[in-house]
Amino acid sequence: MNNVSLMIRLVAEPEAPREFGDNCVLELRGVHNRKKKGEDSPVWISVNVWNGWAKNFTGKKGDICFVNGYLDYDEWEDKDGNKRSKHYLVANTIHVGNPPPRDGDGGGESKPSDDLPF
Repeated sequence: MNNVSLMIRLVAEPEAPREFGDNCVLELRGVHNRKKKGEDSPVWISVNVWNGWAKNFTGKKGDICFVNGYLDYDEWEDKDGNKRSKHYLVANTIHVGNPPPRDGDGGGESKPSDDLPF
């Protein structure tokens, strides 16, 4: 099983999706903050968003995104002949918006927001 769900904050402005015939891909860069030994430990992640999700993506730098997808891995040689590799997340779904308050967070009852795309 290869399924990943993350909440990330975009750290760069998304560029226009690259098109390949009938397909297109949008490459995003984000950070997932987690606690490690009581201190913030950022996990930097690249996310590839394909086709309809890429064409309709409305996020911008600083936005929170909820991503569900799977991990993938690429290997290549750079222009100097050095071997390079990279793990990244391929998004099956991606939603932009702030998380609803959780019970016990002082937010009270969680209600849907009209400005969320989902």
